[in-house]
Amino acid sequence: WHRSVGKVLTNAETKRVSIEDVREGWSDVTSMESASYPESTQQSTMDTLAIIEKSMTAAEAAGSDNPLDAVGYTSEPYAFNYTFKDVILYALGIGVSTTEPHGLKFLYENDENFSVLPTFGVLPALSGLEALITGNVPGLDFDLSSVLHGEQYIEILKPYPTDGCLYQTFTITDVLDKGSGMVLILDVESCDKHEDVVCRNQCTIFVRGKGGFNGPRTSEHAIPVRASPANTDRKPDKSLQYTTSADQAALYRLSGDLNPMHVDPNFAAIGGFSRPILHGLCTYGIAVRHVLEAYCDSDPRLVRSVKARFSKPVYPGETVVTDMWLEEGDGNVVLFRCKVLETGEECLSGGWIKLNKLTNKL
Repeated sequence: WHRSVGKVLTNAETKRVSIEDVREGWSDVTSMESASYPESTQQSTMDTLAIIEKSMTAAEAAGSDNPLDAVGYTSEPYAFNYTFKDVILYALGIGVSTTEPHGLKFLYENDENFSVLPTFGVLPALSGLEALITGNVPGLDFDLSSVLHGEQYIEILKPYPTDGCLYQTFTITDVLDKGSGMVLILDVESCDKHEDVVCRNQCTIFVRGKGGFNGPRTSEHAIPVRASPANTDRKPDKSLQYTTSADQAALYRLSGDLNPMHVDPNFAAIGGFSRPILHGLCTYGIAVRHVLEAYCDSDPRLVRSVKARFSKPVYPGETVVTDMWLEEGDGNVVLFRCKVLETGEECLSGGWIKLNKLTNKL
């Protein structure tokens, strides 16, 4: 096939893309005078990355904004439409099976208890974050190959409908300077058509190579993780495991996170990985599913909030083990961590889940 060289449409002064910018640059977008003829998907990916790198270099030469300019930025509202098929696809992506006792309630739309898993709410939150890499946010200039998901928090305030539309806005609450990179703390609020808040997310994103701008290293706005008893003599109160499939990431990405790092070996190599890695949010969903099974009789209504840190990558095909402890002194909090069975390395750390109540504490 052949394709045009394309054109960077971001306005150099406003750092945004307008309809006028698209109109003025359209002839360059569609021109085939300097067309390339990639012979493989791998070559196509590398050519695209080269174009991105060239545009980034030009922007740096012109002088980039201070990342601290991004603090306080609030997005325009963005909609997330979904049907029961999206609910089922997400459940499959985090390992729900019809062979499980409660599998059908998450996989069959006509089941009398058909339900949405608690962590489904991360999907609408992340669906509009592409603005972070399109040049629309003042002070931010990076691409997907340098992005790692650091931590995730979600609070569910109202049961998700099994189909419908949620409306989101995100705010950049803080930008931290970690020396080797930059950390973005984003708060996302999702509302239904009645303007009731359904869930809140806090996403912590690490951008490699973008530190050193003399910014703060910590934030009072960050929702903290909690240390588990994993490094003490206390054994887990409960432990469950799930072996991911070789195609787990290829399946999970269909729920919206299309970062090629999770499916393209060449892109994964640019990120420093030996092969495509599993989405951290897939592991996150697996862990919460384990807690649901262990303590909640798989009733998603019992989950109030969840927080965890992504410590190490999981490769598709590896086994995720979730160790759980009922927090002493607070019977409605479960601490958890996940490790990879094959390597023993911790992949999710500092995890905790606040429950509305417990149905199974033993």
